[in-house]
Amino acid sequence: MEPSKTHLAPGVLAVFLALAGVLSSTATPIISEFLADNESGLRDEDGDWEDWLELYNPDSEPADLGGHFLTDNPDNLTKWRIPDGTSLQPRGFLVIFASGKDRAIPGQQLHTSFGLDNSGEYLALVSPDGVSILHDFTPAYPAQFNDASFGIEQTPVTSEEILVAVDSACRTHVPTDNSLGITWTQTGFSDTLWTGGFLGAGYDRGTGYQDMISSDLEQVAFDRNSSVYIRVPFELERTDDIVSLALDIQYDDGVIAYLNGIRVSSLNAPGAPRFNSRALSDRSDSAALDFQTIQLNSHLSRLRAGQNILSLHLMNSAPDDDDLLVRPQLSVIRTVALELGEPAYFANPTPGQRNGSQEQLPASEVVFSHRSQTFIENFEVSLSSTFPGEVIRYTTDRSEPNASSPRYTEPIPISNSIQIRARVFGENNAQGPVKMRSFLKLGEAVLQQFNSNLPILIIETWNRGDPGGNTHLDGFMAIIEPDPETGRARITDEFATDTRVGLKRRGSSSFGWPKYSMTVEARDEEGLDKGITPLDLPRESDWVLSGRYQFDRALMRNDLMYELSRQTGEYATRTKFVEVIHNVRGGPLTYSGSYFGVYSLIEKIKRDDSRVPVARMDPRDAREPAISGGYMFKKDRLDPGDSGFSVAGLGTLGWVEPKEREVSSRQRSWLTTHMNEVNAAISASNGINPSTGKHFTEYIDQFSWLRHHWLNTLAMNVDGFRLSGYYYKHRSDTNGGKIGAGPIWDFDRTMGSTDSRDNNPSQWDGSGDSSRTWSDGRYVWWGQVLSKPDFRQAHTDLWQDLRENVFSTLNIESVINDFARQIDGRDPLGANDSSLGRSPAERNYLKWGSASHRNEVRILKQWLRTRVGWIDRQYTAKPLFSSDQGLQQPGIVQVGDQFAFVGEGVFYYTTDGTDPRAPGGNASANALLANAGNPITLDETTTITARARNGRGLTAWSGPLTSHFLVGPIANASNLVITEIHYAPLPPETSEELAAANDASDFEFIEMQNVSTDMIDLTGMHFTEGIDFDFTFSEVTTLAPGELVLLVRNRAAFEARYGTAHSGRIAGEFLPTRLENAGERLHLVNGVGTTIANFRYNDRDPWPEAAGRDGFSLVLAAATVPVPDYSEPGNWRASTMAGGTPGAGLLRDSDGDGLSDTDEALAGTDPLRPDTDGDGSPDGSEIAAGTDPLDGASLFQITTLNKDPLTGFVTVRWDSVPGKSYTLEASADLVDWEVTSSGILAVGTVTLQLDPQAIGKGRRFYRVSVEE
Repeated sequence: MEPSKTHLAPGVLAVFLALAGVLSSTATPIISEFLADNESGLRDEDGDWEDWLELYNPDSEPADLGGHFLTDNPDNLTKWRIPDGTSLQPRGFLVIFASGKDRAIPGQQLHTSFGLDNSGEYLALVSPDGVSILHDFTPAYPAQFNDASFGIEQTPVTSEEILVAVDSACRTHVPTDNSLGITWTQTGFSDTLWTGGFLGAGYDRGTGYQDMISSDLEQVAFDRNSSVYIRVPFELERTDDIVSLALDIQYDDGVIAYLNGIRVSSLNAPGAPRFNSRALSDRSDSAALDFQTIQLNSHLSRLRAGQNILSLHLMNSAPDDDDLLVRPQLSVIRTVALELGEPAYFANPTPGQRNGSQEQLPASEVVFSHRSQTFIENFEVSLSSTFPGEVIRYTTDRSEPNASSPRYTEPIPISNSIQIRARVFGENNAQGPVKMRSFLKLGEAVLQQFNSNLPILIIETWNRGDPGGNTHLDGFMAIIEPDPETGRARITDEFATDTRVGLKRRGSSSFGWPKYSMTVEARDEEGLDKGITPLDLPRESDWVLSGRYQFDRALMRNDLMYELSRQTGEYATRTKFVEVIHNVRGGPLTYSGSYFGVYSLIEKIKRDDSRVPVARMDPRDAREPAISGGYMFKKDRLDPGDSGFSVAGLGTLGWVEPKEREVSSRQRSWLTTHMNEVNAAISASNGINPSTGKHFTEYIDQFSWLRHHWLNTLAMNVDGFRLSGYYYKHRSDTNGGKIGAGPIWDFDRTMGSTDSRDNNPSQWDGSGDSSRTWSDGRYVWWGQVLSKPDFRQAHTDLWQDLRENVFSTLNIESVINDFARQIDGRDPLGANDSSLGRSPAERNYLKWGSASHRNEVRILKQWLRTRVGWIDRQYTAKPLFSSDQGLQQPGIVQVGDQFAFVGEGVFYYTTDGTDPRAPGGNASANALLANAGNPITLDETTTITARARNGRGLTAWSGPLTSHFLVGPIANASNLVITEIHYAPLPPETSEELAAANDASDFEFIEMQNVSTDMIDLTGMHFTEGIDFDFTFSEVTTLAPGELVLLVRNRAAFEARYGTAHSGRIAGEFLPTRLENAGERLHLVNGVGTTIANFRYNDRDPWPEAAGRDGFSLVLAAATVPVPDYSEPGNWRASTMAGGTPGAGLLRDSDGDGLSDTDEALAGTDPLRPDTDGDGSPDGSEIAAGTDPLDGASLFQITTLNKDPLTGFVTVRWDSVPGKSYTLEASADLVDWEVTSSGILAVGTVTLQLDPQAIGKGRRFYRVSVEE
């Protein structure tokens, strides 16, 4: 049974409104609107339809929202914190997505850590104290509806403001040629040489306009030019509260008005004006004196906060006409206040804008008694709605229910596969959203018990046959995931994903295969794209079901190469193996008729932040940077109906995104021109475009191109580059607008498949028409870039680097083994009917031809072992270090130790971090030559960068080898401590900070300290997780005892905020990486790879939450021995001041009590309270005296002071501590003190008797001091 949502009946609505949170003040921010069931409205930056809420500031002053909280739990008022630096303008709105994505970076889209329940729940805005509720919906807001919002009614109160008056200041100019074009209308145009004056402008050689003219233009315009240019500046503090814009103008004879460079009105003027244009006709004086009103509401977006320009091209009917006039008035209507009304529903949500009044309450949603499911026994489905008087209508033919559809009156019997679509009809024919459930009959006993270690994916097309290749076939898809405990997915289990889908058969040569592949588009009830997250893959609507088997008998070649691509750092589509039940003939699902075998569910290549993250383009994008990207295109067969575009060096390319039908002619022209510009660079012998002077690596993304080539070459992709070759281009403001190669695609005919062209792994190219590795006329660019010595060397370097990790046989076979365990996972005995086979692979081969999966995997592994070994032998190997007796390997060494190289060729090396190979291919000037076996003596810590060279040519040089010979002691976990992490700084504020920093993250830093008594070496120390920084050749490579080192994200920003006192301790910058405000793992290792620190910090309880707020840093409070426990939240605290305390290290004394924070941690005292036990003695004094700073009764004091009346002797007593030396002093006036006894060493109570004859008579004061 599906649980029904809790809704409130209409009769209860008035009670809810009475109980709803009272607005605490008209001056405090409120939750003005929210949408808890977003199906097709506002998208977030990921393209997802997430729920959202809107905050409104009713005050006339900006509201600082930083530190406020949003919550959906009355027992947890601080559930999600609005980040510092978030402000809300007067009468302004802020939209925050309630998505659960938990993103809190100022200046970017904000996402709460919770979602909104459409059945109703608590919602509140809480002040920074975490207690005071500014506005809430309590006890709960009412039931919410599909794409309808709920909030507070807002009635605008408006006023008019004159931006440009008829007598405003202006500057005028009579042009003499057309050289200015329309640049003079732009805000950035310099008009300092123009004539200054005031409106109105013109002249009158008679008597009609003279009283209206302040800037008389007769001397410069009459009988000289019929055109005059006029610029009128005006300032705007804000624009978001403007609801209307109008221009009232008197003019004679014609005028064109521009607002910030955009033409907004043309009156009696030609369509293509020039510097000497004339008005179309002569206007009468009476007509000219009437103000003409032009509504400019469609141009509201042209206004901007700050400087604006109204530009006027004034025209006379002839140069010698006797009068000329223009007097404009530009005005706006502003919302000066919003009168807040009652809570209400809004059928038309207005995120970021004012709400209206109560709109018709939508009809409720249909509630089904059962979820979509498979079934064996017949049953009944009940439908219900929320409110009395509503009618439910439904269909079973997959059509959309309407007012004529059957009315639901009784439970619907379910005896065969069926899809029910239903909706509620309310008052005035109000319609609720369409809801759907699909019920699939299991028709065979063998299928009824079917289960698998793989997810089971079911497709039902409702007796409409197989999908075609032109239009999408409407269907239903469900996925059953394996149970976490049993590891098995049963076909009778609950669906983890179920959705309407559009299906299309895909493929070229594979289109006609019986086991065909499909494009799958997830759809909502309106037939629109619907994001789904199948099998925990990132949300999207477009997917591919890949049914490879004809050439790829191992069923994993695509999946293997895509996984390796992602491991190299280059995106490739994510995949999941599934077993598919695909019913195309109607009736119950049967194993014999519906089982389709093992498939891969694959992400479709498309623009998406989680796929190919190029910018989304609009057909209206016509200027840079928008027109410069993002584009996706391919070297492949064109989509049906497409013509593609041609580029020298690559031939005809097909459009991927935008689709060809969506690309404007200007965009097509821009991209074609740019690509031919790239070709001019690539085809030049020196790689430089002769017109632009740009090197080809300034046009292409070398990182992706090198990986794309090696992934295709490793697999011997016979179709690589010439087919299924994808490319993408970023906007010019992202990654330099470079062209990337990828994602890789289509690898079923590779790695010794049954295609046969890829049989021989010991050659570069496959046979027949296979793609060629080094030069191919079908895609000339690849051969040209690989002929450039430095690009080719980077190609060699990458291969040898990848062979040490991603392309190692160990890693490749680990991936293969993992996939094989999934595809050929053995069923438990009796899990399925014995006739089906014992694994997904066996079931697949029984359906689609016999094969042994284990043998196919063996063939794949052997081919790859041979392939990587053969490629290795085509290159000069990296040098190795000799293991002969007396010679050292990299690591910790002694001064005077020796090492030597071994390998083929000769060896060039440097010790300053530079490359021994110079650009172009010769040895660098800094390189030292070494022959095999010749010892080299070490006299200090040395970092060796070496290459082997064997012969000449493009592959003579090996890849680089970098190794550290470290003269210790080196940094380790016991001698180097991370003392402070500043991961959430305040944004730039001062002019110096604003000049140096782009955003708050530029002020991030990490502080470390040497806590040992030795000088330690930092060479080779680096982060493997978190930020990107290596101390080798940094500005600080050694630390003296107690010395500090700082890593900063941006040195200029750091020095602008903290000065230069600590500049000498800055090792370097970790740009472009940054510290995550929400916490991340930091893993620091030393030069031999041993972990120094490995922990994940956080800004949530039990971690010190203040450290991530208001600019406070995270400080190590307790340096536990022998190694700090960084993972223990209690060992950290927030800094005592905003901005942190760089340079203080473990010696910082936050409360000034004489104890460092570290010593206080060891003593258990409070580093923020100078007197922890409140006994009047600072903690440092108590530690020095040997008393207990945690015990208010433990005091260092004189316990006895008396004078014997008979002898006159004075007795002084106090409690002593072993190892302390005490001094007793006396004074008559508390000013001058004399020592009476010193060097007193004792255990227990000290008793001194003092002869008054020795120290004088009269009133005496005594004091005792202590020292170690």
